[in-house]
Amino acid sequence: MITVTHAMENYLKVIYELIQLNGMARVTDIADRMHVTKATVSQTTDKLVALGCVKKEKSKGVWLTELGKEKAESVTETFHILDCFLTDILGVPKDISRKDACLMEHILNQQTIAKINNYMMRKIALNNEV
Repeated sequence: MITVTHAMENYLKVIYELIQLNGMARVTDIADRMHVTKATVSQTTDKLVALGCVKKEKSKGVWLTELGKEKAESVTETFHILDCFLTDILGVPKDISRKDACLMEHILNQQTIAKINNYMMRKIALNNEV
């Protein structure tokens, strides 16, 4: 099993989002979105290439391998679960919940995330019965 750092997970998530929005992820766009230099993006994406998570070419930008896409989707889903939980269940303001969910997505165990998601699904089901 490969080890992807929290920072690398954020890169995968941003690459995934850019591909969803624009059909591609360019180094410049990644740098702008993450508020880092293009050199930093290049170094990190080189590491992700070595891990088998992304491929890149100057003319085509950066794209996700199947492994990278799976990891990006997992992190994105975890973020959305936590963001919804914080805002919809706990009433945390959106600007705070987005920052907190981004931090928590890397730290919480997947079993905890699953329990939070199950709790929200039960709460939604109960609200729909009323």
